[in-house]
Amino acid sequence: MTTTKSEIESLLFLLEDPDPFVRESVKKRFEILGENCIPILDEMQSSLRSGEKKDSLRRLIRQITFSGIEQEFINVLEGGLKTPKALEASLLVISRLENPTLRTEIYTRAIDKMANEIDFRIRYAVTPKEQMQILLTYVFREMDFRGCTDDYLNPQHTYLHTVIDSRVGIPLTLSLIVILLAHRLGLPFYGVNMPLHFLLRFQNESESVLIDPFNKGGIVSVDQCYSFLKNSGITPDHEHFRIASEQEMLIRFIRNLINGYDQQKEDLQKHDLNKLLSILEAFTVE
Repeated sequence: MTTTKSEIESLLFLLEDPDPFVRESVKKRFEILGENCIPILDEMQSSLRSGEKKDSLRRLIRQITFSGIEQEFINVLEGGLKTPKALEASLLVISRLENPTLRTEIYTRAIDKMANEIDFRIRYAVTPKEQMQILLTYVFREMDFRGCTDDYLNPQHTYLHTVIDSRVGIPLTLSLIVILLAHRLGLPFYGVNMPLHFLLRFQNESESVLIDPFNKGGIVSVDQCYSFLKNSGITPDHEHFRIASEQEMLIRFIRNLINGYDQQKEDLQKHDLNKLLSILEAFTVE
């Protein structure tokens, strides 16, 4: 179903008509057009400065695209959320909530490119620990991925694509960058779902190392983590330090976004994310 800019402009004008029948007819037309009208709407909202009209266009775009995003998310989960590759696919589907016209393949290629840049270094490293350090040095020193120092809950510090662009993020997304690179490079990096502060674990048959992604990939001890939790009013438990599954990381990821949008009072985004979270939790139960 094709459309034109003049039709979209007419529909937007009629969307403000006082007659509820007219408004309902316009909504049905947008539903029929679906994502075919998104490029025109996105071009229109991009040409506007911040304001009520720009915000209303962004809300309309989200409303039109959410059903497609929801179905993409379900498709990933139906394929099985058992690998970092599936986790990456789900994270990039969620990125479309922030930017419905996002070309997610750009970010898959960006991670591929980073992995290719250090592949030869990893292959010629003598020991697993050297491989570990090469990847951490590359991510946190050479590429300068780092923890956000203010506005911690801002969703821009959580979304995978925005963190790749800015290289600034919260512990979970910084960890995900490492995990996705490590998966491409065949390195044993995993997530650790510690309360309040997500960690990385490098673990092979001979060693297990905890890593703080928020501190430039610095090594931390279990004792340091125990002290952190106790000082935060949490009784440490061995469960806090086990390897997190892809489902657990994705649940935490979505909840971080919900908290961020709650702070910003973005109810529409919260509603959409809560819906995706409910779908994910239903699959997890199964």
